[in-house]
Amino acid sequence: MAEAFSDHAPEVRRFLNGRLHCPETAADITQETYLRLISTAPLKPVENLRAFIFRIARNLAIDHVRGRARQSVFEQGLENLYAVTGESPAQLDDALAARDDLERIQRSVEELAPLTRRVFELCRYEGLAHKEVAEQLGVSVSTVEKHMAAALDFLRERLER
Repeated sequence: MAEAFSDHAPEVRRFLNGRLHCPETAADITQETYLRLISTAPLKPVENLRAFIFRIARNLAIDHVRGRARQSVFEQGLENLYAVTGESPAQLDDALAARDDLERIQRSVEELAPLTRRVFELCRYEGLAHKEVAEQLGVSVSTVEKHMAAALDFLRERLER
């Protein structure tokens, strides 16, 4: 397979460059064609290896063009969103990253032990002081402080992953 590919590689690259009009992309997809060829065993014996190689290359080129079209649609959507919201793409990226962090925190909070989770929710979500939380839960202030420390350590560890 490798020998057959090396015989056809220059022709494959020219074929791809003619379709994609980009020598660098053609070279990349030629390499990807080789990787697919050596890593994928055909379901039945290949009678025309050259045609098989070109089919792989053509399919990869089609996938590349489709991916580029999807990326273009995505980028246009971001531009439209920017026009509507008045926020820059960097601000949108920051907002998305913050939302992802918040979702990770919320999932992690759900993993806390019940009392630790309740202490955390009362302190952070409802803004109660440790003394108020202790009174509401019928525990000592020291217990509230220990559960808050445990919750914060757990969440910090989760966010660092």
